[in-house]
Amino acid sequence: MKQYFYHDGKQQIGPVDFEQLKTSNIKKDTPIWHDGLDNWTTAGKIEELSGIFLKTPPPYFENNQAPPNFSTRPESDYFEEKDFNYKKVALYIIPIIIAIWIIFHFWNLSNKNTLNQQTIIQKNDNIEETVNSVKTEVQEIKKQNEIEKNREVDKQKNTRINWPNYIKISNPSARVNFFGVLEKVSFTIVNISDYNLEEVTINVIIIKDNGQVHGFKEIIKNNIPANGSLDVSEYINTERGSKAKFDIIGVVSHDLGLCYHVDVEGNILPFENDPYQCN
Repeated sequence: MKQYFYHDGKQQIGPVDFEQLKTSNIKKDTPIWHDGLDNWTTAGKIEELSGIFLKTPPPYFENNQAPPNFSTRPESDYFEEKDFNYKKVALYIIPIIIAIWIIFHFWNLSNKNTLNQQTIIQKNDNIEETVNSVKTEVQEIKKQNEIEKNREVDKQKNTRINWPNYIKISNPSARVNFFGVLEKVSFTIVNISDYNLEEVTINVIIIKDNGQVHGFKEIIKNNIPANGSLDVSEYINTERGSKAKFDIIGVVSHDLGLCYHVDVEGNILPFENDPYQCN
C-alpha cells in the first residue's frame, strides 16, 4: 500500500495511507510526497488524490426557484446601458491612464538618473580600487627591489672581503734555459666570482739557486670574465734567477666595487669593515 507524507504548514506528517489521507483535510496546495517522486509536490497535482478534495456546491435559491433570467430585458435597454457604462468608465479610466503614464515617465527618468549616478559611483569605486591595487603592486615591487638590492650589496661586500677565495693563481710554472737561467713563466688567473675583473696585477718574485730574491717582475692582465679564467705566459729577462714565486698584488673590479692594491712595503691600509671597497 502506498504511503504518503504531507506538511500541514507546521510540521511534516506521515507516513499515512490513502484512507487516512482522506480524513486529514488536505487541500490542493498542501505539500505532499510519496515513494516514486523525486521532489515534493502539491496534492492537487497527484491524480489519485483528486477525489478527496472538498468541492464547492452551486448557489442555493430558496424554494428551488431558478435564478432570474436577465435575458428577458429588452435588447434596446441592454445596449443603452452598455453605451452609458462605456462613456462613464472612459471618463474615469482615461485620466487614470494619463496619470499613471506621467508617474511612470517621471519614475523612469528618476531611475535612469539614479542608475547613472550609481554607475558613475561604481566606476569611481572601480577606478579607486584599481589605483589602490596598482599602488600596492608598485610598493610590493619596490620592497622586493630593495630586498634584492640589499642582498646584492651584502653579496658584493662578502666577495670583496673574501676575494682570495674567489680570485686565484693556478698551474704556475717556470721554464729555465740551457744555462739553468729562468726565461719564461706561465700561470692561469682563475675568477670564480660572479663579477668581471677589469685588472689583475701579478708580482713574479725571481729567486736564485741559493734561495735569495734576485728581483721582481710585475705582470698586469685585463678583463678576466666572471666565473672564467685567463692563461698567461710571459718571458722573463734575468741573468741569475732560476725559480719564481707568484703573488696577486692588485685587483680592480668596478662591478664588484673592489680596489685591492699592495703598497711598496707590501702593506694594505684597511678602512672600516670593508677594507677593499673602492673609494
